Amino acid sequence: MKKHKIQTTVDGKTTGRIKASLRRLFLTSGHHSDIIKRARIARGIYKCERCGTEGKAKDLHVHHKVEVQTATCWNSYVTILFCEPEGLEAICKTCHKEEHKKWKNN
Repeated sequence: MKKHKIQTTVDGKTTGRIKASLRRLFLTSGHHSDIIKRARIARGIYKCERCGTEGKAKDLHVHHKVEVQTATCWNSYVTILFCEPEGLEAICKTCHKEEHKKWKNN
């Protein structure tokens, strides 16, 4: 039986895997579903918190008001990713794209 060596350093590939795992965990957390529920205005109808566009729950994205990629260490990454509900908003795909475009240009 071959033993696998435990990686003691965090390279780019490992970092990506850790971040992906943390994001999957966030998507299944209560915060994510609470934010989508907050955007519900009627049965099956949800509203973007930015532009007011109405649609289905699957059309909304949960956006972090503080950009997760600004984290400088693992502790801040986790703190920003799993922030309080006030740090999150349910916005449509168009608003989400615009928000990230603004962040990339700064």
